[in-house]
Order: sequence, then structure tokens, then C-alpha cells
Amino acid sequence: MSVAEKAGGTQQAQTVVPPESQTDKSQVSSTTPQSFTQETQEAAVHAALSAAGRDAKQAEVNKAEATRLATERAELDADKEKARKAKEEAELEAAQGNPDLLDVYKLKHTLNAREADLAKREEDLAKNVKANEEKVAAAEATKKEITIWNIAQKHTLDASTLKTKAEELSLTTDEQIVSLAKAMSESKDTTGLHVDSGKTTGAGFTPDKDNPDETLKRGFQQVRK
Repeated sequence: MSVAEKAGGTQQAQTVVPPESQTDKSQVSSTTPQSFTQETQEAAVHAALSAAGRDAKQAEVNKAEATRLATERAELDADKEKARKAKEEAELEAAQGNPDLLDVYKLKHTLNAREADLAKREEDLAKNVKANEEKVAAAEATKKEITIWNIAQKHTLDASTLKTKAEELSLTTDEQIVSLAKAMSESKDTTGLHVDSGKTTGAGFTPDKDNPDETLKRGFQQVRK
């Protein structure tokens, strides 16, 4: 065999590349992330379910403990009341035949009764105040829901979306929500957003057509300055 033939044979041997190894690598790289993502999701779901189960079990334990403590408190209060009455009876018996001691006993008994009555009325008032505050808060929330719904209808927007955006931007007044609704409505037909603040801010901003949410935030930041 000539030197040229030997060289040709060597060259052929060097250019042969097994295709299977490269194919296997591509298959591994394309399938591994999908398998990993699925396993991660399954693990996350399992962890969430486990946590929910533990929370539910702990809630039952807490409820049972609260019931037990309430029963124990009621029994203790009943025993204290019995002891108080027994003490008063003993003091009353000791005061019999002694006008001074009897007057002291009557005054003490009157003061204790007044204190108990005052404490009861203060407790009832605190409950009424709390209940009234909750009613007012619920009424305000309902009023806000109706206002947002009306504004959304006027500007052909989804009320839930408008409410979410208003909360994200910490908008509370009707005027602010109306301005937001106008901006969201205009964004349907234009590439930019313009927030109508109702006043001159002295500075503007460039709308971001690729990120309307960010434009809304920047717009209301300008309004509040």
C-alpha cells in the first residue's frame, strides 16, 4: 500500500463521527427540562396540599383548645363568684350588732355593684362600637363596589379589572378611579395612555405601548406630584 493510500485511509477514519451520541444529547436536552418542570409542579402541588392539610388540622386543634379554655374560664369565674358571695355573707354576719361595721359593709357592697354595672355597660358599648364600625366599613365597601361598577359600565370596562388596577395604584377617590377608567378605555384604541388628572402637573411622561400597566403607574405618579 502506498503512502497516499495510507493517508487516505487515515483521513476517512478521522472523519467518521457516530451520529447516535449527538442525537442522544439533543434528545436529553429537549426532554429533560419538560420532565423537570412537571416534577417541580407535582412537588409544588403536593407541598401545597400537605400544608393545607396541616393548617386544617392545626385549626381543629386550636378550636378545641379555645373551647377548653373557655370552659375553664367559666368554671373559674363561677368559683370566684361563689367565694365573693361567701365572703360578703361572712362580713355581713360579723357586722350584725355593730352599726359602724354594718355601714362599711353596705357601702362596700354598693360600690362593688356600681363597679360591676359600669364595667358591663362599658363592655356593651365597646361591642356596639365595634359592630357599628364593621357595618360602616361594609357599607363603604359596598358603595365603592357600586361606584366602580358604574364607572366601569360608563367606560365599557370590566369592573373587576378596574377594581384590581385601582387597588394596585392605591386609588381611593371617585375622581382618581374615573381618571384611571379613562386611561384604560383610551388604551384600547391607542398605543399610549394619557391620565387626565384634572390639573397641570408641569411634567409629562412618555407612554410605553409595550407595557400599559407601567404607563398607568407612571401616569398616576405624575398626577400625585
